[in-house]
Amino acid sequence: TSSRLAAVRYFHEVKRYIAEKGYTGIDIMADVGSAVCACSDGVISAIYDDPYMGQCIEVDHGGGIVSRYAGVSSTFAEGISVGSKVVKGQLMTSISDGYGIEMSDEPHLHFEILLNGVKNDPLIFIPYSESSAVFNYED
Repeated sequence: TSSRLAAVRYFHEVKRYIAEKGYTGIDIMADVGSAVCACSDGVISAIYDDPYMGQCIEVDHGGGIVSRYAGVSSTFAEGISVGSKVVKGQLMTSISDGYGIEMSDEPHLHFEILLNGVKNDPLIFIPYSESSAVFNYED
């Protein structure tokens, strides 16, 4: 359908923009209070407040892979602290109502993947296929 074609085209335009601009994270729009869950199994390696990104959680997944969740609430789910093990999909916290330099933006999660300490395009690590794309909009 034309909606699916437009969605695939949009996905590739976003990837090209990220590559050209060197932006090393993705912003996932969500309502304040929306759940922030672990993307994969791991151990929480850091929780800190960054002056630019706000409250951050980092999860070490082993093999040099760390996921970073920025712009989250400082109220954490039970059992979430540095050194805690998490499993894929486990609730860690929620989206905050604004932080740092992005305070004027719509509420969102800033998500990054670091490989051996180097920021990488998270979309490289997120499986994508045309058949699995879900976009809720009309032509």
